[in-house]
Order: sequence, then structure tokens, then C-alpha cells
Amino acid sequence: MASYSASSSSLASQSPHPWRYDVFISFRGKDTRRSFTSHLYDALCRKALLTFIDDDELQRGEEIAPSLVQAIQESNVAVVVFSKDHASSTWCLDELVKIIECHQTRGQIVIPVFYEVNPSHIRKQSHEVAIVFERHEQNPRNVHKIQNWRDALTMTANLCGLDSNNFRNDHMLISEIVEDVLKKLKKSTVCDGDEHLVGVDSHFQQIKQALSNVGQDVCVIGIWGMGGIGKTIIAEFIYKRLSFEFGRSCFLKDVREGTKVRDLRKELISQLLGEKDGNVYAFLETRLGRGKALIVLDDVDDSQQLDSLIGDPCWFGSQSVIIITSRNKQVLRRRAGFLYEIKPLQDKEALRLFSKSSFKQNYPRNDYESLSSSIVRYVQAIL
Repeated sequence: MASYSASSSSLASQSPHPWRYDVFISFRGKDTRRSFTSHLYDALCRKALLTFIDDDELQRGEEIAPSLVQAIQESNVAVVVFSKDHASSTWCLDELVKIIECHQTRGQIVIPVFYEVNPSHIRKQSHEVAIVFERHEQNPRNVHKIQNWRDALTMTANLCGLDSNNFRNDHMLISEIVEDVLKKLKKSTVCDGDEHLVGVDSHFQQIKQALSNVGQDVCVIGIWGMGGIGKTIIAEFIYKRLSFEFGRSCFLKDVREGTKVRDLRKELISQLLGEKDGNVYAFLETRLGRGKALIVLDDVDDSQQLDSLIGDPCWFGSQSVIIITSRNKQVLRRRAGFLYEIKPLQDKEALRLFSKSSFKQNYPRNDYESLSSSIVRYVQAIL
């Protein structure tokens, strides 16, 4: 069993725009809901991307629903599917205006997909789109929205996107969309909030190095250290950066002694397989073995609970990774092939963390250097 010790890491503050969803799909339901868009949604979900899709097929009102506005705001990436009748829907146009607003003010990534339409027609509102806008302009209720709709269409169509006419079939197009989303999310998550992290990247590199030596086997990594030292932050950091490389992924937080194993099993299955059945064994052995999975079990205190959740590593496909965090090294010994200890921050890192939290910069202000160092030493002494 390999073992490694390293100093801790911490998060000084939260990202200004926390994302609840990885992807928001904007589409004209009448055109593509039961065909292209449903296949795209399934493909994104298979890559463990938390994807929002509006399932409401009921009669919609005049204004875009507040819940939908919120979902747009909380999505890192918006995939906009332009189809034949997209521009005829005022709902879709309002949605697009909101997406462009989030793109400009929140840094949301927007990927336009031109599905069986000419990108130039969308960009310039020409041909069939021009006819649709003539009808929109005849409705007095649309007068104050027309220019915003036009601007949103032009701006979105000018972004780098994908044209279905350049692909032999929908499957190839969807594969390219998913790949594009993954690339952009990787770039986004590597940067998002990293300025607030202290000491975490070195942990990530050490654990990534351990993973590179695994080969085709299932790898179980144990991260241990005292409470509050940063195990969960490190596990989340690793999960964010590696989950896109796995066909299935799952992060279970606060797995503690006393939590019902049955509930944890249901959550494990739900995240990995999209199933609600609590019979973990029937699914894991027959389905997870078909592809590699990333599983993070955070704050585990009970060996039997651990056995019930992950059972036999042979259940999981080749190159699957299981990361377990715990305060108790003994819980991890029997399962983990690689143990990684998190130790308190070194003096310089601790002072940097304190400075980021207190002064919003890497070092204390000149008139607070001595006091800051004293506070850091005092806190370290009581840990």
C-alpha cells in the first residue's frame, strides 16, 4: 500500500457565480424535443454532466417562467439549438435574450447548434427568419422586444458553433457537441474559483500521479486527516477536474456512521446509473463493469458501511477510481491501495490563506504583517 503525507489546503471564499447546472439546453420543443434534443440530453447525461432541459410541454404563458430564468442563470454552459421554427417562438427568443445577458454579465459559455438551418439566415434574420419577424412586428405586444431578439440572434449566431450540414448524421453531431462542452467545461472549471484556493493544486498533482501508475486496475485512494483540514475541498477539486474523463461519476458527501446504508445506496445508484432501485448489487455487477466510473465517498467513518457501498472492486470497470476521505486511517487501510495524508498548512501557505480571507490579497497589508503572523501561529498551535 502506498502512502503519502502533505500539508492541507483551504478555500478562502466562494466563486462569485456558482453554477448549479453544467449545461442548459435551449430548443424549440415542437421541432426537436422527441428527436435530436432528447438524444443530445441523454448523451450529456451519460458523461455525468448535470443538464437542465425544460420538460414542460403544457401551454406556456406570455413571459418566460421565473424557474427557467433561474436555471439559465445557474448554468455554466448554454447549448442553443436553432431549428426550423425556433425564431417563431417568442418564448425561445426571450430565453435567448436571457442567455446572451448571462453570457455578457456572468461569463456563461454559449454554444450555438444550427440544426437543419442556415447559420447566415439566423445571423442576418433573412429568408424564413425574416418572414417570421414580419409576423412578430405585427403584434403590438412585441414592439419593445423586437430589437433585443434580433441582437440576441445575431450575437449567438456569431459565436463559434456547430452546423448539422457539416456532419453525416445526428450521432456524429451530438458526439462533437458533447466533446465541445467537455473541453469548454474543463477550461472553465480549472479557472473558476482557483484564485481562492491555497495549497490544493499540489495535492491534485500528487494524487493524479498516483492514478497514472494504476494501469487497467480499479484504483482506490484514501485521503485522511483530522476534521476541518480540507479533505472535502481537495476531493471536490479532484472530482471537478477528473469527472469528465469517466463515463459515470458520483460524489457522496458526509457519508458518516449512523447514515442509513440503504439511502446511500439509492443515492449512489441514482448518480451513477439514473436508477431509483435500492438493490445496489444487481446494478453494479452487471452494468458498472461495462465502463470506468469515478466515485468519491466523503467523510467515511465505518468500515462495514464502506463494504456495503463499494462491495467488490471487480464490480467496477477497468480504470475506475474510488476516492474515500476519512478522519480514521484504519477505515481506509483495508480498502485503499494508496493512502494520502493531509497535514496542516505550512507557515507561508497559512499566512497566504489568512490574507486572502482577510485582505483579499496574497499577503497581509504592511501595517498588519506582525498581527497576521501572530494570529496564524496561534491558530496553528491549537490545531
